Amino acid sequence: MNISILYNYDIYSNEALNLLVPQLSSHRLSLFYSTAVGKPVVRDPRLEQLRFVEQGLFNNVLYPITDSGDRRAQRLSFEQLGKLVGASPKTISNINAEDGLAQLRATQPDLLLSIRFGQILKAEAINTPEMGVINLHSGLLPAYRGVMASFWAMLNQAPQIGTTVHWITDPKIDAGHKISEHSHAPNLNASYMSNVLSLYESGIQHLIDAVSNVDTLRLSSKTDMQGGDYYSYPTTADLDHFEEQGLRLFDPEDLQTLVRQRLMI
Repeated sequence: MNISILYNYDIYSNEALNLLVPQLSSHRLSLFYSTAVGKPVVRDPRLEQLRFVEQGLFNNVLYPITDSGDRRAQRLSFEQLGKLVGASPKTISNINAEDGLAQLRATQPDLLLSIRFGQILKAEAINTPEMGVINLHSGLLPAYRGVMASFWAMLNQAPQIGTTVHWITDPKIDAGHKISEHSHAPNLNASYMSNVLSLYESGIQHLIDAVSNVDTLRLSSKTDMQGGDYYSYPTTADLDHFEEQGLRLFDPEDLQTLVRQRLMI
């Protein structure tokens, strides 16, 4: 099966792809990425720091070092993952524009998988793969639609965080038919970053199960998820409240672990 994978150029997607790609080795894979989620706007400096940790530190500093040699660590860079599937990852600036659609069609995808992809798919992109589009959302749906679901769940003192695997059938954000979900209690002694990273071992397994059963899932009845709340990026007041509860966006220990995994230290 030809499978095109859409993802965002961040450390969480890298973690997810490291768990996903080796288990889809019997399929022909193509990798496409976005470089941001949503429109570029000025946000609280704490979110800019988080963005550097999630993206800039690894993509601009660490991965150029690992990609320059033959290092094979516990976690591969995006370029190394591309070599593993036999096709370099490609950026799509607008998947709904004609050039973006042409890039997608060129891979002749039977199935499209989306993980943290930063663009809303419209009808033409959704209808490109014959078998449809399956998304792994890093939050529990429909309660936590939108971005930074684990942040909002931790802030709201929700008893569970998790992932949801669902069909994308129209441009509504984090809607469509739910396939499966996995949840566990958040670790409030750990950072937001650590809690997000904890989602993917089980979340990716649920996504792989969906790929394995895609023919059956396609024929099953589909009912769109209803209700829930949509969350955007937190404001300064939200971040202040987060910190007042003793919660943290990231810790030095998070970075040490991630760097060790990617430098084979």
